[in-house]
Amino acid sequence: MIGGIVARSEVYRVFSIVRARRCTNESTVRGSTEGGGVMSSVDKLGAVWLSLMIVSSIFVGVVAVSGSASAAGNTVQFDFSSAYNADVVYGEDESGDFDGWGALVTNTVAGNNANSGDGLPDDGVFPSTSTHPRIELATTHGNAGNNAWQVSTTNENTFTVSDGQYETVHVIASAGGAGAGSPAKFRAKLHYSDGTSYTSQEFTVPDWYGGPPNNPGYVLKDGMDRWYHEGDPSVYPSYYEDADAPGIWGFAISANSDKTLEKITINVTENEAGSFNFFGGAATAKTSDAVVSPTGTTPKLSTTPITDAQTGDTNEVTVTVTFDEDMTQNTGDVTVTPDVNGDLSTVPTVENKRWTDAQTFKVDVQFVDDNEEVTGVSLEVDGAKDLDGNEMSSSVSTTYDVDTTNPKVSSASISNTPITDGNAGNQQIVTVEFAESMDTSTTPIVEITGVSGGPITVSESSFSDSTWTGAVTIADNDEDVTATIEVSGAADSNGNVMSSPDTSNTFVVSTTNPTGSTPILSPTPITNAETGDGNEVTVTVSFSERMSQNTDDVTVTPDVNGDLSTVPTVENKRWTDAQTFKLDVQFADDNEEVTGVSLEVDGAKDLDGNEMSSAVSTTYDVDTTDPSTGGGGSSISTGFEIDEQDTETATEDGEMQGTITGYKIGDTLSVPTENVDTKTIVVERVNVSFDMGTNIHNDMKVQAGTEPPQGVPEYSDAEQTGYVSVTIDGNLADRVTNGEITVRVPEEQMPDDPSAVDVYHADGETWGQTEKTYLGNDTYRIDTQSFPTFVVVVEDTPEQTTTTTPTTTSTQTSTSTTTPTTTEPVPSIDTATKTTPAPTTTGTSAPGFGIVSALVSLLGGALLLCRR
Repeated sequence: MIGGIVARSEVYRVFSIVRARRCTNESTVRGSTEGGGVMSSVDKLGAVWLSLMIVSSIFVGVVAVSGSASAAGNTVQFDFSSAYNADVVYGEDESGDFDGWGALVTNTVAGNNANSGDGLPDDGVFPSTSTHPRIELATTHGNAGNNAWQVSTTNENTFTVSDGQYETVHVIASAGGAGAGSPAKFRAKLHYSDGTSYTSQEFTVPDWYGGPPNNPGYVLKDGMDRWYHEGDPSVYPSYYEDADAPGIWGFAISANSDKTLEKITINVTENEAGSFNFFGGAATAKTSDAVVSPTGTTPKLSTTPITDAQTGDTNEVTVTVTFDEDMTQNTGDVTVTPDVNGDLSTVPTVENKRWTDAQTFKVDVQFVDDNEEVTGVSLEVDGAKDLDGNEMSSSVSTTYDVDTTNPKVSSASISNTPITDGNAGNQQIVTVEFAESMDTSTTPIVEITGVSGGPITVSESSFSDSTWTGAVTIADNDEDVTATIEVSGAADSNGNVMSSPDTSNTFVVSTTNPTGSTPILSPTPITNAETGDGNEVTVTVSFSERMSQNTDDVTVTPDVNGDLSTVPTVENKRWTDAQTFKLDVQFADDNEEVTGVSLEVDGAKDLDGNEMSSAVSTTYDVDTTDPSTGGGGSSISTGFEIDEQDTETATEDGEMQGTITGYKIGDTLSVPTENVDTKTIVVERVNVSFDMGTNIHNDMKVQAGTEPPQGVPEYSDAEQTGYVSVTIDGNLADRVTNGEITVRVPEEQMPDDPSAVDVYHADGETWGQTEKTYLGNDTYRIDTQSFPTFVVVVEDTPEQTTTTTPTTTSTQTSTSTTTPTTTEPVPSIDTATKTTPAPTTTGTSAPGFGIVSALVSLLGGALLLCRR
């Protein structure tokens, strides 16, 4: 070795020689000059030499590092010899104690025991490797002195270093009895010439039988054997143990090569081991692969992806990086690049860089809401340094996504469009498609606007990923509008909420029914010239809007009431433009004259399928009668046949049934009646006129009774009443223009004052007074334009001394009555006109009126009993 170690060895050697010579001389001197005190010249020379060597030893023996760096890689060795206080290696001196139970062995000792290489180098030299420079420890085999600084408690020691600029400092140590519960730890403090210093991380030194240390610790040599003893070697036997386990460890510390290193302090910070041994070390300009730069974990963002909620002031996102060792805590060293590739529209702002503990770095990043969606944005952290000043070997980075785009509606639709009469009032399904995956726990607000009664809320049915469905009912409000499906309040899967309602999706509501004009016939009236093939009459209807053009939808009824002998034929239905419908009607020449024939058009639909709200109709006249050859008139004549007359024996109610065989416009049909009487009233004649002519037969019935017909209320304001009704069944039923009913009050019922007789007509549930004319001879004429049920009321009957009303008769004889003369001729009828009532027969018909009377217009009369 060089420096102090060499100097000290030379002192010992010289001192031994001088000592030996001195003893010889002493002995010689004693023998020759016994009792003499004069020192010989040789003794004097030895004393001087010894003094010089002692002074030299004292000077060189101060704790130091050898004077100059070695030629190999600018490396200097540490000299710990002044601090050595233990021999921990069994060598030529056959002694050593590492931990009280054994010692390391030299290579010679190991070789002597057939385990060459299982000991420390005899000369203490370890060649340079990529991990450490050349390491020169104390000579182990031939050195009988101490070779380690052994520490039993916490302690520190400072060693000088030859001034120089070094890259790495290495310290060699090992411990006996170290473990998890008995740690052995130290720090190294480097002192620089500029007055600054650097303290390393705290190193944990493994047990000499333990595993290798963590970086930047390394194995200098392990797998060695030991010399084992159970206690005091002078008492207990000792022996070589092929252990293949003991090791000594190196610890690399980064130095600042820009500064001049002067001293190093070893500070034992924890020591629970039995023995903690330091052997030496070196400072070198070489780097070491044991010096591992600190590494950080992948940066972790407190929230990701970045959404609207993480943008703007006070909404920073915290980035955390955890390092694998204690760091310098200098935030200025750390650079943070939140958008490495410039993917975002606005570069995020880095704020509040900080260390929250020895190994945890945090920084806040503020983002801007640029309403954009970007994936894979790169964030990078670099520059952090550990306690040894080692900068992280490489930056750490991560990628994150930014979604500040507010969700949008791709489409919204309703199951039926347009909404028409056919589906209005029915449940409709509304489907909303969003442009991205949505937060299905947030229910959007979906409304139908632009319709009567709106907005109408759509009730949610389902929500899955990006598809929302709901149900709604839109009423038939008879309107043509464009409705809007308005969507708001939806949030995407990242929590971004729609920025404004979406109103881009519409549909048509068409519930207005088309209307048609009054049909126009051309030509009209219908004459012989418009009958037969090739002589069709064209009917035209104009509609209020564009129509579907489907002729099958349209129904045409050319003779609604069956007024004509032959039903006209409908042909060639057609649409001549979007709103005009036409058809042809072919009529038959039935040699008849009919007015007010009704034609009806119905069923046409508009383009949306809405059917016309109601049929449109018109009336027309038909005159296909041929002129007569005998001087006027026509082939239609007025006629009547009496089919049956009967009187109910028990009730004395009468009835006549007959047939109108034909009617010519302008005639008055005069129908005499027989046996149509009761004990309180007699019906003598019915005259009637119609507003159309016909050859079609119609049934006519005249009734008189003491009870009202079915469905007619009873007149309750008089003691004595009689009811009269006239019904017509056929195409003349509703064509009455004028009617007269002649009734006679029996003599015994007739009041002294003819005005005491009143006539009322049924009007729903009430009775209304009807015009009457007294004709004399106890006879009255009821004038009417229709045939409701009539009631004849006698307000003041004459005083009676006897009653002659028969209880049971087979016939009834009535007094003849005289019909007043009028200036109007009475047309002839098929049966002779009666001037006196016909004898009553003993028929067995039921009292009152049958069901038929409730189905037609009624005419009636009755007499009240005389009031006393």
